[in-house]
Amino acid sequence: HIVNGGNYKIKESDGWVHYEAIYTIDKLDSNSKSEFTIYMNPTEGLGFGYYLDNITIEMLSEEEQMKANPSKFFKWETAKGEVLFDTDEQWNTLEEFSGLAEHKVENGELVMVADEHADPQVYIKGAFDGDKYKLVAVRFKRETTSDDRTGCKIYFETKAEPGLSEKKACTIKPAALIDNGDGYYTAAFYMVNQYWSGEVTTIRLDPADATGTFTIDKVMLVNID
Repeated sequence: HIVNGGNYKIKESDGWVHYEAIYTIDKLDSNSKSEFTIYMNPTEGLGFGYYLDNITIEMLSEEEQMKANPSKFFKWETAKGEVLFDTDEQWNTLEEFSGLAEHKVENGELVMVADEHADPQVYIKGAFDGDKYKLVAVRFKRETTSDDRTGCKIYFETKAEPGLSEKKACTIKPAALIDNGDGYYTAAFYMVNQYWSGEVTTIRLDPADATGTFTIDKVMLVNID
């Protein structure tokens, strides 16, 4: 199993960066004993000084699963929050893009084509309540023409912490996307990043680190409380 939604940065203190990783094991049965092995790789790169603080195993109800790991158990039909983009009128308010050969709005969707640059980006500006909305959900179609090594990613900035950077980012690997059928996927970003609070002024959506055509159907800020 991979971490759904990536490693979640909790805080930085005393020169250390603290992360929380949530794994889900779907086939464990609360009514019988199950045997399994935990094998952990803290990083794919070189480094030193990795410490495992603790491992907790819990059996959760469907409602508890959603709260514990909304990146995997998110459902559009029960989501509550603010839909940012779902119509032509809403999509046509966007003004800033990067890494695209072309883009257009049709049938309530934003269609972006990235050919030479494998880093399509769209910037969403506004004044969003980061304390109220802890999840950003994106429904989109991916038709990649090159390898996607990163997956779907968002960067953000806030009124208190301006500027886009890796410390204010969240990534969902391709294998952790929710398959909606008909070629569409959902990336549900659980924003437990310490900087996601107060007024969020910019959300930059990078649907893939690849070339191809990316059709974004809907973007929603979700209240998971």
